Amino acid sequence: MYNFYDQTPLNLFDGDINKKDITIVFSVRGENISFTLGSLKPLKDLINSNIRFPLNIEEIILDLNFGVTELGSLTIYKGSKKGLKLYFYNNGQHLHIFSYGEFQVGRFICIYEATIKI
Repeated sequence: MYNFYDQTPLNLFDGDINKKDITIVFSVRGENISFTLGSLKPLKDLINSNIRFPLNIEEIILDLNFGVTELGSLTIYKGSKKGLKLYFYNNGQHLHIFSYGEFQVGRFICIYEATIKI
């Protein structure tokens, strides 16, 4: 079970995007976080990342109460809303987890879900 550094869902983006270079800025415990939507990586890529902290994707999903779909060899980590998938952003000290994707045709949503201190 993970002790999340912060777990306060926050809607960061809701709209049409043509480019992934949209900058998102928000605050976690007084610390400003800035990233572009294009810098988010699918949570499944956490396995191949260079993060040294022992992370277990399945435990993160369970602790967040989100679902997993298995389609043959493909694993989809579901976000907090239908159609969204889990992504992460690593700023060196924290692993930030987001639900992100196309919620409706042409409508993209990015929701901050939680932060794990690494």
